[in-house]
Amino acid sequence: RYQYSWNDSNGYRIIAGFGSDLIRLFKGEIYGGYQSQSSAYGNFSTVSSPAFGARLSYYPTRFFTLTATLDQTFTPPMATMPSYGGLAGFNTPAPPTRTLQAQLQGDYAITDYWTSFVRGGWGQSRMSGAYNGIAFQPLAYSNGTSMTVWTAGAGTSYTFWRNVALTLEYQFSKSVNPPNVGYGWWIPTNVTQNLVTAGLTYRY
Repeated sequence: RYQYSWNDSNGYRIIAGFGSDLIRLFKGEIYGGYQSQSSAYGNFSTVSSPAFGARLSYYPTRFFTLTATLDQTFTPPMATMPSYGGLAGFNTPAPPTRTLQAQLQGDYAITDYWTSFVRGGWGQSRMSGAYNGIAFQPLAYSNGTSMTVWTAGAGTSYTFWRNVALTLEYQFSKSVNPPNVGYGWWIPTNVTQNLVTAGLTYRY
């Protein structure tokens, strides 16, 4: 739900899967299902897609863990402000994006209280669907409707009380977008982010 209800959408995601406890040096889960999303006001057609993912953890030593994840899901549609005076066609919300992302993370327990981690990831989002009954065209991207993001990060956590830890993390991300050729759409060609976050984590 958005401040401008013009952008509102409804969706659902149904998945089923199975997971395992530690089997020798491995533990993991895998799942699959179905997902769908549609505009609350018919601004774009219903978009459906398979939903799937997996998570695999490898414990080569007592102190080191390597975890790989894969997931495909929908992200909310791009928000736009409603316009008047015959320009609504250029300000119709874009259909939701289907995002496939993968990540690899390594965790190392320095002591019983201190843990450090590094990770890297890749993601790609693709727009699809239709708006106002017209098949969606790549208005925002000249060579298709995709956007690629690369991420890298590192951090450390200190468990100071039972299962509560203080965490400090840095993450770098860079999106690689085709040039913008849209009408009423504006998407930066490339975006770089440097994020530093701190917080409390509770593990149960």
